[in-house]
Amino acid sequence: MNYLVISLYVISFALFIYGLMGLTGPKTAVRGNLIAAVGMALAVTATLIKIRHTDQWVWIIAGLVVGVVLGVPPARFTKMTAMPQLVAFFNGVGGGTVALIALAEFMETKGFSAFEHGESPTVHIVVASLFAAIIGSISFWGSIIAFGKLQEIISGSPIGLGKLQQPINLLLLIAAIAAAIVIGLGARPDTGGLSGATPGEAVSWGKVDPDRLPDAVVCYVDSTIALPVITSYALARHEPRELKRLYERRGELMDLLMAEYEKSKRR
Repeated sequence: MNYLVISLYVISFALFIYGLMGLTGPKTAVRGNLIAAVGMALAVTATLIKIRHTDQWVWIIAGLVVGVVLGVPPARFTKMTAMPQLVAFFNGVGGGTVALIALAEFMETKGFSAFEHGESPTVHIVVASLFAAIIGSISFWGSIIAFGKLQEIISGSPIGLGKLQQPINLLLLIAAIAAAIVIGLGARPDTGGLSGATPGEAVSWGKVDPDRLPDAVVCYVDSTIALPVITSYALARHEPRELKRLYERRGELMDLLMAEYEKSKRR
């Protein structure tokens, strides 16, 4: 099933690209839109297959219904003269959706610190989410301003602070990037060493004794440091054992190994 999902995603990506190529000219725009719509349908189908075991189907269906009810009428009945406004509005909705998905990921993982089993907050997950939050937010508000101007809801004259506008924009961008860096540095890649699970979660498959859970201590340390420390502790806790000196028996062990090999060849 995983291969089916991946295949559908690859096909949908190809259809998106091919559909965008059709939007470069008025004669192929309708066909490009239809091709991209098929790609989106395949992407949604792949996602639903991937999360088929979820218990949130009511919310998923509700979201699809609301989207259809709010999206289809404007797309069907908007006049050609008002199409720029519609495009600006839909573009803003897309950007806002991306930002909300990033926010949902942040909340779901408790600030990029509590990922699912087997998944650690790797760099690409954190960076992609924070990048999506910034770009999605800018896209949303910029598109809403464009929609308001085109629809003449707000004045068509420039909205700005004169010569201070560019410095303020730069400061806001720096603040957004700084906030993203702070959030990113707060992510805990250390959970990857536990396969994405804390000791409390590891109780469910018997990795940790629940009776010893209150005494469990998680130490995040490099393996080249931890292994010598643990080895030293283990040796100190037990009486020395007589060494087997296997090196001195290498001839005997090699003969035994060759005898087993010859026996296996005769079979």
